Amino acid sequence: MLFFIFILVFSLLLLTPFIIVFFLYFFRKNSKLKISLNKVFLINYIESDKNKKAIIFEVLLKNEGLFHAIILDIIPYLNPPSLNYFKLSINNFSNTYFDTLILKKDKEHKVYFVFILKDFYNFDIQDLKNFYLSLNILYYDLKPIRNLYKEFSLKDFNKIDTNLPKELENVFKSFYYQEKEKLEIIDKSNDKMKIYCLKTPIITHFENEEYLINLITEGIKLLKSRNNRLNNNKLLISIAESLVAIIQKRAFNVFSIETNFISELFNHYFNEDSSLSSSYALTKVIQEIGFIRFYIGIIAGIIGKFLKRSGWFYVIAGRKAAAVDDAGGTIRPYDKYVVLAPDNPKKWAINFKNKLISKLVENGIKDIQIDIFVVDANDLGKVDILGSSNKELNNLVITNLKSNPQGNDDQQTPIVFLSN
Repeated sequence: MLFFIFILVFSLLLLTPFIIVFFLYFFRKNSKLKISLNKVFLINYIESDKNKKAIIFEVLLKNEGLFHAIILDIIPYLNPPSLNYFKLSINNFSNTYFDTLILKKDKEHKVYFVFILKDFYNFDIQDLKNFYLSLNILYYDLKPIRNLYKEFSLKDFNKIDTNLPKELENVFKSFYYQEKEKLEIIDKSNDKMKIYCLKTPIITHFENEEYLINLITEGIKLLKSRNNRLNNNKLLISIAESLVAIIQKRAFNVFSIETNFISELFNHYFNEDSSLSSSYALTKVIQEIGFIRFYIGIIAGIIGKFLKRSGWFYVIAGRKAAAVDDAGGTIRPYDKYVVLAPDNPKKWAINFKNKLISKLVENGIKDIQIDIFVVDANDLGKVDILGSSNKELNNLVITNLKSNPQGNDDQQTPIVFLSN
């Protein structure tokens, strides 16, 4: 009798995750996007001493649903297609790249669509009313990527502005002028520790360790040229875990990831602040750790919630499940990628230290002792060291990185030098 009770309880325990996620799959509410045309601009501007004309649409996106929407791109069209133009979708107001937009529930965001006219310079406001704006929005939430199509007729749009929106002033400047990216040292020191952030060009998965070693070597040279006190000092080098993962080729564009029934079902179990609520991130994590370990982790998580204990899922699933970044979580262009945790970061930190020391010696830098730390830090003051070449200094690094001197991903400072 006890055996049958044990089998029954064990079977229910095994089936409970499926029962829960099936319920969530059918009843959990998703995002709901509302799109409205706010303003229309027809402006004249000068580029390279030439008069040009642009049509600009200000569109307001609002999420009226109960889950965030991850908007990867918005493709605009001006119809009928009789004009010769160059088009842009802009949401960051600093350049022409469309950053992946994570639109939280009950939040709204302004997006501009710019059509630079190549011909028809006598085009006027009355001509504009013969056209309509079409938008094809690529987004996902709990469900995989899908399209939302929207049209706006300009016939009845009476108020058309002729002044350039202030938010777009820098964008228009970037059409004909862009500074070349270069290494830069940003001093964020405090009373207890010298903290120097190294601003770098965007580092892609087409680069390798050797490129990163050369970059850090040049950064140390630049730092020494500005601060002679580094001589005979110990230099602690913090490297963002996402950068290490990218160098290791562990970043995957969401359009290249084929989700499956399991990931599209079990992502409903996770709250929206977790990257695993994305079927794309969850697909890669299950491939990394295996379904059995993942499923046992789900069971542990359910038991933990019942006992009012958090984090049991990640205790079983491990760091590879906890450190994954979904789209929108990393510097562009990796805002459209799933970035996994670095592979074997402890071993990587030790090997990288040895290679970097050799490179520094080649460059005549022998008076600095270094240690490497692979770090995951955020603006909430949470700092995790995934791997280091000197564990005894981990707490020192954690203490000094709690203010997150690396800042946001778009600041391009994935490397931090610490020296006392």
